Amino acid sequence: MMRLALDGVFSLSYLPLRLITYSGLLTLILPLFMKPHVLMFCIGLQGTVAGAVLGAYLKQVVENTRNRPLYTVVQTAEEVGSSAGRLQRKNAS
Repeated sequence: MMRLALDGVFSLSYLPLRLITYSGLLTLILPLFMKPHVLMFCIGLQGTVAGAVLGAYLKQVVENTRNRPLYTVVQTAEEVGSSAGRLQRKNAS
């Protein structure tokens, strides 16, 4: 269930990327109000989360760009035409 939820979030939404952008902008403002060791922790945490989200997007891209066909061909036009000819011959006799 968790995999399905993550696939839904990462394949249909840009929200995680926007959240990374906003948290990055927030870390530009934080040095004004935080002690250096807390700031370093926040920057490291933000970098780790950003890497995880980008990795999830990269996994989604790889899954979508594999050499899988978008559809499966059951019959070709020649097969359909030849079977239609057989049906016409059966009906004629």
